[in-house]
Amino acid sequence: MKETKHAHIIYVNYLTPDGKEMSVGGIQTYISNLVPLLEERGYRVTIYQKSSQPFEREMGALIVKGIPTKQVRGPKVGAALFKDCEEHFDRDKDLLIFGCDNYICDTKGIPFIAVQHGITWDKPIYSRPTYWLFKKFYRAVDTVRRVEKADMLVCVDNNFINWYRATVAKPTIRLIGIPNFSSIAPVMFKDDNGPVRIIFARRFFDYRGTRIFGEAVSRLIEEGADIHVTLAGEGPDEAWLRVKIGANPNVEFTRYASDESLAVHADKHIAVVPTKGSEGTSLSLLEAMSAQCAVIGTNVGGITDIIIDRYNGRLVSPDADSLYKALKELVEDKELRKRLAAKGYDTVKEAFSKEKWQVAWREVFSEFERFKDKKHSENK
Repeated sequence: MKETKHAHIIYVNYLTPDGKEMSVGGIQTYISNLVPLLEERGYRVTIYQKSSQPFEREMGALIVKGIPTKQVRGPKVGAALFKDCEEHFDRDKDLLIFGCDNYICDTKGIPFIAVQHGITWDKPIYSRPTYWLFKKFYRAVDTVRRVEKADMLVCVDNNFINWYRATVAKPTIRLIGIPNFSSIAPVMFKDDNGPVRIIFARRFFDYRGTRIFGEAVSRLIEEGADIHVTLAGEGPDEAWLRVKIGANPNVEFTRYASDESLAVHADKHIAVVPTKGSEGTSLSLLEAMSAQCAVIGTNVGGITDIIIDRYNGRLVSPDADSLYKALKELVEDKELRKRLAAKGYDTVKEAFSKEKWQVAWREVFSEFERFKDKKHSENK
C-alpha cells in the first residue's frame, strides 16, 4: 500500500481562534482553493494556525490544527506553529507551505514554498512622519530577510517582484508570479433603466478607500446624480460612512459571504476599488470585472497588473478628486461604461480565470517536487 504523504500549510487564522468558523479574508479564500490542488496530487492537507485553545478539526479530507500561542507575538507565531508541524513532518515525502510570507521562520533545512500576497507597508501615514519612515524601512528590510529563506516564493503581483529586484543586490530566491483569480460569470444583462448602480465591496477601512469613496459619492449626490450606491462589507469606518452618505435613501449597506460576490455584483453597473495601500491583484476587482461591472481602481500595488486605463477600466490616483471625476464620467457616459465592462470581462476570462491559476500552481508543485527530490538525494 502506498504511504500517505502530507502537505503542511502554516497560516495563523484560517479558522476563528476557537476553531468553530471560517475566518473572513482573501488569504483564507486563497488557501481554500489551494487545498483541492494538493489533494489532487495525493497529499493529505493539514493547516496549522494559532488558537485560544488546542483543537483539531476535520473538514472533509482537510485537517485544521489550532496551536495556542498566547505568549507569542509577531514573526515568532510562525516559529511556534512550525514547531508543531515539524513533529509530524516526513522529510522524504511531505510538502511545506507558508500561506503568507509574514510567518516564514527557520525551517531547519526543510525546503518550502511561501506565498507573498502583496506589499503591505505602502499605506499612507499622516502622523509622526519621521517615525513611520523608519518603520516602513524596517518592514521592507525585514521582508527581504524573511523571504530569502524561501526556496520558491509565489507572488500574487508584479509590484512586489519589481520592488524586490530593485531592492536586493543579487536576488537568490525563485520568484514566481501567479496573479489572483476569479470564477468566470456567465454573460449578464444589465438593466440601464433607472439610476446607475455603484458598488463598493470592501472591508470598511480607511486604507481600503472608504473615505475617498465617501467624499466622491457625496459630491455626486450633492450634484443630483442619478445613482444608487451599495456599500457591501463591514469594518471600523462604517460609522463614518453612515454619517457621510448613509442618510441618503439611494445609499444602502449590506454584507455578503465570499462565495456570493458575483451575485452581489450582478445588477451593478460600476464597481470601485479605491484602495490607498496594501493591495495585491485584488480579488474584489477581478470579481467585479467577471460580473461585467465597469471598474475604477487606484494605481496601487497589484491593481496596476489588472487595469489598463480606458481600455478595461479606469485607473486613477488614490484621492477623492480623481475618483470623483472618474465616477462622474462613467455615470454620465453609458457607452464608455459598457465598453469598459465588456473589455474588463474579457480580461478576466483570458488572463485571470481560476483555471489558469490552477494550471500555474500545478506547474509550481511539479517544479518544487523535482527540486526537493534532487536536494534530498544530494543530502543523502
